[in-house]
Amino acid sequence: MKTSGWSDEASSRLPLAVVVLVALTAYANSLRGGFVWDDVDNVLHNPWTDGLAHLPAIFTSHVAAFSTELATSFYRPGMHIFFIAVRGLFGVEPWAFHLVNVLLHAACSVLVVLIARAWMKDGAIVTGLLFAVHPVHVEAVAYARSGRMELAIPELEKAVLLRPDVAIYRENLERARAAK
Repeated sequence: MKTSGWSDEASSRLPLAVVVLVALTAYANSLRGGFVWDDVDNVLHNPWTDGLAHLPAIFTSHVAAFSTELATSFYRPGMHIFFIAVRGLFGVEPWAFHLVNVLLHAACSVLVVLIARAWMKDGAIVTGLLFAVHPVHVEAVAYARSGRMELAIPELEKAVLLRPDVAIYRENLERARAAK
């Protein structure tokens, strides 16, 4: 017999909503920020982010090959793809680039909670909240250029950890430990 008006599904989503709200609140001030340092070169002066015409160069060159004045050996085609998408939707507005980073960070924070729920019995929400507000993430979230890869790659890694076959492996491991 249920004593609460909350469904199990709603009560399990409420903590996730709290984690999202905390993550968004923690980095909301970055939405007012402008472009800094190499954002100017990588976003404003980057002809590759004007559209899809430069896709071959994006996937076959280093990250700054669009300019003879910039030198690097980083290969980050995903960064340019994000820039193309954000510019296509919002133009060259700094708040839009920051918003994408803040939303990615909130999604990462939720995935941390989901992984923590899958791997430990207690403390998943606290783990997600600590991740959401930890100062180590400031550069990745608040800096328009850097956040794309620093946030997107861990997001994918966390999603892999939530795959059903990984969860089944974890359950089998727990059963084996309990049998000892």
